[in-house]
Amino acid sequence: MADSQPITLQTFDVIPPSSTWVGTVRKFARTKPLGAFSFVVILVMVFVALFGQWLAPYSYDDIDIPNRLISPSLTYPAGTDAQGRDQFSRLIYGANTSVLIGFGTVIVSGLIATTIGIISGYKAGLFDVIVQRVVDIWQAFPGLIFVIFVVAIFGASRVTLIFTMGLLFSAGASRLVRGATMAISSEAYIEAARSLGATDLRIWLQHVLPNVVPVIIISMTVQVGGAILLESSLSFLGFGTPPPFPSWGRMLNDAQSHMTSAPYLAVFPGLAIALAVYAFNMFGDALRDVLDPRLRGSR
Repeated sequence: MADSQPITLQTFDVIPPSSTWVGTVRKFARTKPLGAFSFVVILVMVFVALFGQWLAPYSYDDIDIPNRLISPSLTYPAGTDAQGRDQFSRLIYGANTSVLIGFGTVIVSGLIATTIGIISGYKAGLFDVIVQRVVDIWQAFPGLIFVIFVVAIFGASRVTLIFTMGLLFSAGASRLVRGATMAISSEAYIEAARSLGATDLRIWLQHVLPNVVPVIIISMTVQVGGAILLESSLSFLGFGTPPPFPSWGRMLNDAQSHMTSAPYLAVFPGLAIALAVYAFNMFGDALRDVLDPRLRGSR
């Protein structure tokens, strides 16, 4: 009888080597330069939002009346407002508001949209028809007026804005998830899972959800820019994050009475809003081109 050979376990690399990630990043930066630039802007914005209290040279509520309405200088890079507060510091603190509400909104929106989209697209039939008519009514509400209505009832706070805006944004995102789910539900492996007795919940979690994740990621990335813009609009109208914490939209509102004497009060927060919205939209478009299988053959 032949000597028994020792059994050895063959190991596999679960995590790709770092060179693979570096190559992927280089390819993304080469093929999607605007997307790569936007990603860098997003990283900087998130970093500023997280560590703003240590990066800002002054506190956002330091009032210095003798130094009011000072033009941009080395001491005050973005100038001072009518109360002598450093605009550069307020811009930094305002990034925290935009990032928190923007990401909070898309998380709430993503959870609601994923649940509704997967169930509606998978069940189809009369159930899908009823759900989609509800979504139609949902989308018919004027977004800005709906949020103002809710804020007027429950009061202006970050939590109220996040959940209200997340509920508002989830309607359109659920349509995207539904479409992807309907395409996946017709695949042979879904029918095989059903024939083997897999429950609907197991099919949703193990087969449908992993395949709609790219659609969810793309939708959420673009929605962050829309959430930042909507929050700025609400703050401009006085329904956003309550004072004294700064918001880019409220800074634009405060600048209205000084447009001729101190236009920089509107320029810097306006640029911050525009750059943030641009970055998330461009990065979302780049992710769509990379993650959407229907577009891979066109590159």
